[in-house]
Amino acid sequence: MMPSGERVRDIYHRVHRITLLPELAIRRFVPLMNDEPKMTFVSSCRLNGRTIFLLERLTTRLSNSEVVHEENGAITAFLSETAARQEIARRFPLPRGPVSDKSTDEELAGAMEDHYGKIFKFSYDLDAAREWARNPGPSGLRPEDALIVWELLFHVGEAPRPQRFDPMKMYAMQENIVRELEDRDFCEVVLLGMKLSGIVIMARERRAPADWNMTFPDLGEIWPETDYQRLGRILTTGIDAFERRAVIAS
Repeated sequence: MMPSGERVRDIYHRVHRITLLPELAIRRFVPLMNDEPKMTFVSSCRLNGRTIFLLERLTTRLSNSEVVHEENGAITAFLSETAARQEIARRFPLPRGPVSDKSTDEELAGAMEDHYGKIFKFSYDLDAAREWARNPGPSGLRPEDALIVWELLFHVGEAPRPQRFDPMKMYAMQENIVRELEDRDFCEVVLLGMKLSGIVIMARERRAPADWNMTFPDLGEIWPETDYQRLGRILTTGIDAFERRAVIAS
């Protein structure tokens, strides 16, 4: 049985809080790590029948991803890629110039931004994910597309972190679920992210299309019908919240 909306929101907050503790500790006790310059890229997002463009930021180590939003929570969006790139130049300028061993971190970040900007093509189809979530099942949305939408929703704070594939932790979570502990719903959400990312990662390693029906040793049915419903609820809740916060820049 699916938990109530209030229970799901509580689970979201617990997963989000627990998984962010190490990151928050680093930011508080090792402030110098926050001084690393970030690169900014344009991503496209399909929402309500139109394509909008967002700004995403990464460090030069390709970590600490974030979607640009305002202090009031509004997610800044643009109607064209050109407008989004103009905002990058205005709001997050990085110096450009020949790269040498004397280049500053900011100059290196600028060069890397130019390089990766030609490679990274972030794209999210929230319309397709929302439509699939109305009747979730093994068709209509690829596992990798579901995962990247979930990750986007996490980065804007509207979904729990999709936990990364970890076979040992998966078995531990499975044991906790079998025992029917009080935290079963919490464990189910953690395991859900591990299984979804596992499906995507294993498919890449096999150089084959990701399959919802993929099997893992000793885990039996990896993606039961209840998981479709659980993932659909995460995506629906997150996309609705994202829609309310997305504001087109004037």
